[in-house]
Amino acid sequence: MKQIYQIDLLEEYPNVNFYSIHLDDEELTELERFFEKFPVGCEYDEDIDVIVSWLDKIAEVGALERYFRPEGHYGDGVGVIPIDVGNKIRLYCLRLSDKILVFGNGGVKDTPTWEESEELAPYVKILIDTSRFISSRIKNGTIVLVDKEIIGDLNLVEMKRSRVLEERRKHVNPETRERVSLSFQIVDRIHEILVQRNLRQKDLAEMLGKSEAEISKWMRGTHNFTIDTVVSIEEALQAPVLQVYHETAIA
Repeated sequence: MKQIYQIDLLEEYPNVNFYSIHLDDEELTELERFFEKFPVGCEYDEDIDVIVSWLDKIAEVGALERYFRPEGHYGDGVGVIPIDVGNKIRLYCLRLSDKILVFGNGGVKDTPTWEESEELAPYVKILIDTSRFISSRIKNGTIVLVDKEIIGDLNLVEMKRSRVLEERRKHVNPETRERVSLSFQIVDRIHEILVQRNLRQKDLAEMLGKSEAEISKWMRGTHNFTIDTVVSIEEALQAPVLQVYHETAIA
C-alpha cells in the first residue's frame, strides 16, 4: 500500500525555502520527526549540532549543489546532509534548485549502504519517489517551480518557522556552529579561486595528490580543515585561503 503524504513549507529564508515531507498519519513533518528521535543530551549530540549548523548556513547562502552529497540515483537530486565528524547520522533531502530544498527523515547508519538498511531505505525511497512525482508534474505543467516556491497540487501548508527545529537550535554547541561557519568560509574561498582560474575540483585533487571524491567531501561545508591542509591548498593554488587578523594593542 502506498504511503500518502504531502509536502509542507517548513521555513522561509531570503535565499532558500525549506520544505519537508509530511505523512498523512503523522502530526510532525519528516524533518521534525528526525530531530525528535535525537533529543538534546543523546549520544549523537555532536552530529546533530553539525547538521543544525549546516542547515543554518544553507539558510543563509542557499542550497548550492556543491554543498550536497548525492545519495539516491544519478540525477534525481536526492542527497544526504554531509557530516565530517562522527559520521554516524544520516539526514536525507531532495534538492530541487538552489532555492528549494525538500527534507525527508533519517537515522543512524547501520549498514554500509542505505539500500541495505531496513530503517534508512524507506526514507531515501520516498524522496526518490517525490523527485519522480515532481519531475513528471513539471513536465505536464501541473507543478511549477517559481523562485523559492513549489506551485501546484501538493496541498502545501505554510509554517514559516518549525517549532521543533527552533528548539533544537537553542542547544547547538557554539564551537560546533563556529567551526561549520569557518568551514563554509574556507570552501567558498577555495571555490572562488577555482572559478577565477577556470579550474575544477578534479584539478585541485591532482595538485594535492588526492582523489576527486575526497576533495568533493571537503567542499561540502562540514570538513574540519587542519592548518596543514589549508597550507597545502594555498601552496597548490598559490593564493591565500585563510586570513588571520591580529588586533594591535593600544597602550
